[in-house]
Amino acid sequence: MTTGADTSPAILLDTKVSRFSTKGADGNASQAPPPDINPRSSYFIGVWRRTPYHVAEFPMCLSGLGGRAELKGYDEAEGVLWLPLSEGNGSYLLQVQDCASGKRWLTADLKMTTQIEEALRVNLTSVPPFRGGPGDVAVKISTMHGKVLVSNEAGAVMFMNQREADARDEAGVYLYNDAWELSPEEILEMSDPFLDRYMDITRFDASFDPETDGGEEPRRP
Repeated sequence: MTTGADTSPAILLDTKVSRFSTKGADGNASQAPPPDINPRSSYFIGVWRRTPYHVAEFPMCLSGLGGRAELKGYDEAEGVLWLPLSEGNGSYLLQVQDCASGKRWLTADLKMTTQIEEALRVNLTSVPPFRGGPGDVAVKISTMHGKVLVSNEAGAVMFMNQREADARDEAGVYLYNDAWELSPEEILEMSDPFLDRYMDITRFDASFDPETDGGEEPRRP
């Protein structure tokens, strides 16, 4: 999130990859492979950006520290490490691991609870990678009723149907990010390289011009 006047350049992600369609050899839509979640790892649930990216903005991820899920920085002291607990058939419960007050579960209204009986069951479906670092898993998070977990540039997190999630402004820019990239806890051991990789955002708009946008075109991992 940015505060106050923001004069940093905004770079748009290539919208051609934001619908996450998958086709087989026959050209027809095919089932995406299940996400490769390590059941023994805790993950940061980072934003898969398709909204405008500001180069001065710090990377954001899902936090369960407060009473309700929201976006916070990866460097938060607690509340940003999650355990996706598999129930089989692509169904998961999301438990935040690193709260001093104890582990909590995500609920249907995006509040946090200590009671597993109140936890929301979600589907995790694979999408193309965003940063694609070691152990990263890119997914859409959706309810059993088809609502998609999205975020916006104000740091809000909400469920909405896909048509709502695909809303754009008058300039044709997406208003919501509708996917996430899970990064294993082990990236803490290489914190600075991880954040450097995040800042070297992939899938920039082809209109990037080093003469006017400053410096070289960002590296593509």
